[in-house]
Amino acid sequence: QAIQKYRECEGKLSHSDAERIKRRVDSTSYAVLAEMNHLNTEKIEDVRVTMYNYLKRQAEFFQKMANSMNEMAKLYEF
Repeated sequence: QAIQKYRECEGKLSHSDAERIKRRVDSTSYAVLAEMNHLNTEKIEDVRVTMYNYLKRQAEFFQKMANSMNEMAKLYEF
Protein backbone atom coordinates (compact mmCIF):
# COMPACT_ATOMS: atom_id res chain seq x y z
CA GLN A 1 0.00 0.00 0.00
CA ALA A 2 2.83 2.42 0.81
CA ILE A 3 4.50 1.70 -2.52
CA GLN A 4 1.20 2.25 -4.33
CA LYS A 5 0.78 5.59 -2.56
CA TYR A 6 4.36 6.49 -3.51
CA ARG A 7 3.62 5.72 -7.17
CA GLU A 8 0.43 7.80 -7.08
CA CYS A 9 2.33 10.81 -5.74
CA GLU A 10 5.47 10.28 -7.82
CA GLY A 11 4.50 12.71 -10.58
CA LYS A 12 3.09 15.29 -8.17
CA LEU A 13 6.14 15.61 -5.90
CA SER A 14 9.54 17.09 -6.40
CA HIS A 15 12.34 14.62 -7.04
CA SER A 16 13.87 15.23 -3.59
CA ASP A 17 10.52 14.70 -1.82
CA ALA A 18 9.91 11.52 -3.80
CA GLU A 19 13.38 10.21 -2.92
CA ARG A 20 12.87 11.05 0.75
CA ILE A 21 9.54 9.22 0.77
CA LYS A 22 11.09 6.26 -1.05
CA ARG A 23 13.88 6.04 1.55
CA ARG A 24 11.33 6.10 4.37
CA VAL A 25 9.23 3.41 2.68
CA ASP A 26 12.35 1.31 2.11
CA SER A 27 13.51 1.68 5.70
CA THR A 28 10.03 0.80 7.01
CA SER A 29 9.87 -2.23 4.71
CA TYR A 30 13.29 -3.44 5.85
CA ALA A 31 12.29 -2.99 9.51
CA VAL A 32 9.09 -4.99 8.99
CA LEU A 33 10.96 -7.75 7.15
CA ALA A 34 13.60 -7.88 9.88
CA GLU A 35 10.91 -8.14 12.55
CA MET A 36 9.14 -10.90 10.62
CA ASN A 37 12.41 -12.80 10.30
CA HIS A 38 13.13 -12.36 14.01
CA LEU A 39 9.66 -13.58 15.00
CA ASN A 40 9.97 -16.58 12.69
CA THR A 41 13.35 -17.47 14.23
CA GLU A 42 11.87 -17.19 17.73
CA LYS A 43 8.87 -19.31 16.72
CA ILE A 44 11.13 -22.06 15.39
CA GLU A 45 13.18 -22.05 18.60
CA ASP A 46 10.04 -22.07 20.77
CA VAL A 47 8.60 -25.05 18.89
CA ARG A 48 11.93 -26.89 19.15
CA VAL A 49 12.15 -26.35 22.92
CA THR A 50 8.49 -27.23 23.44
CA MET A 51 8.77 -30.46 21.45
CA TYR A 52 12.00 -31.41 23.24
CA ASN A 53 10.36 -30.93 26.66
CA TYR A 54 7.19 -32.72 25.58
CA LEU A 55 9.05 -35.74 24.23
CA LYS A 56 11.35 -35.93 27.27
CA ARG A 57 8.33 -35.92 29.60
CA GLN A 58 6.53 -38.49 27.48
CA ALA A 59 9.59 -40.74 27.58
CA GLU A 60 9.84 -40.34 31.37
CA PHE A 61 6.15 -41.11 31.80
CA PHE A 62 6.24 -44.24 29.65
CA GLN A 63 9.47 -45.37 31.31
CA LYS A 64 7.72 -45.13 34.70
CA MET A 65 4.77 -47.06 33.27
CA ALA A 66 7.08 -49.77 31.93
CA ASN A 67 8.86 -50.01 35.29
CA SER A 68 5.52 -50.30 37.10
CA MET A 69 4.32 -53.01 34.72
CA ASN A 70 7.55 -54.94 35.15
CA GLU A 71 7.14 -54.76 38.94
CA MET A 72 3.53 -55.97 38.67
CA ALA A 73 4.55 -58.77 36.31
CA LYS A 74 7.01 -60.02 38.95
CA LEU A 75 4.05 -60.55 41.29
CA TYR A 76 2.68 -63.13 38.85
CA GLU A 77 5.92 -65.05 38.33
CA PHE A 78 5.79 -68.69 39.23
